[in-house]
Order: sequence, then structure tokens, then C-alpha cells
Amino acid sequence: MKTWQGEISSYLDRLRNASEQLDAPPPYPPNIPEGPMGTAPTVLQSVIHRSVTFYNFSAWSRARETTEALVALWSCGYLSPGAALSRILFEVWGVSRLMSNGLRHFLDAKDVNSLSTTVNKLFEGVRSKVLMPWGTPASEKPIHVLHAIRALQRVYPDAMKTYEDLCESPMPTSPASWSGGL
Repeated sequence: MKTWQGEISSYLDRLRNASEQLDAPPPYPPNIPEGPMGTAPTVLQSVIHRSVTFYNFSAWSRARETTEALVALWSCGYLSPGAALSRILFEVWGVSRLMSNGLRHFLDAKDVNSLSTTVNKLFEGVRSKVLMPWGTPASEKPIHVLHAIRALQRVYPDAMKTYEDLCESPMPTSPASWSGGL
């Protein structure tokens, strides 16, 4: 007979391993000046700074905290919140892939405007009013999460199917939510 402990043990081991790898923040990229700067940054420096900030806060920090939360919850047998947190991790992967694709495209095309559009939408795309650290409201229209999930399909062909499952599993009407996924 299946138990919740047996069903999640392999996932819990992988999450613990991922959590250990997310322990330290990613290194700051070389040749990108950290503030304060003696002169105003170039457009490219500003865009790269925003992408680094995105990776540190929206990707690394969120992935680390969510992974640690999953480990803590599942270690105690609290399974149902795991589906929603797994979905968040999948979305972080998707938006990180979008950012990486934008940076790769820039390396090929050297189109700062295209990179700026991608970075700004990922960095400050919001639907509601949010004050940015420099005192002005965020003004970019956000990239829809499904666009981010589709960006994963090159490296993970089942991205949409997996995302659909992750969206359905935390719903209170899903048998997986009330059966513990067993």
C-alpha cells in the first residue's frame, strides 16, 4: 500500500539537494559595475543591472524560499500546499528561461531595444500599482505566465502538459488535492 511518505520521498530528496545548491546567491557578473557609479549608466548597463536584479530576487531568492518551504511542509506531512508551491517553482523556471532567451538573443543580434523590452517586462511588469525602489510606479505590462511556460518547450517538450497538471492539482475539486496525490 502506498503511503504519503513513500510517494514523496524521492521528491523530497531532490528538493533538499536543490535547496542546498540554492544556498548561496549567484555570483555578480564580471564587468557589470555595481552602484553607485560616477556617471549615468548606459542603456545596456541599466538593462543588464535590471536583469541581474531579476535573477537575484525574482529567480534565485524566490526559488530558494519556495524550495525550502516545500521541504519544510512535506517533511511534516503537509502535502496539499506543495502543488501550488511546485507551480510557483515551474513559473520561476519559465520566466528565468525567458530572461535567458532575451540575453541570448541580444548576444546574437546586439539589439538593446529588444533586450530592454524583455527585461523591463520581466523586471517591473505588473497589473496593479507597485512602487519601485527608486520612487516611481512600475509601468510595464507584464508578460503572461503562459508565454513563460511556452518558452520552456524547447528544453522541456511537456511544459504545457506539466503546467496544466500543476494548475489543476491544488484546486479543491481535484482528487489529487484531497487524496494526498496517492
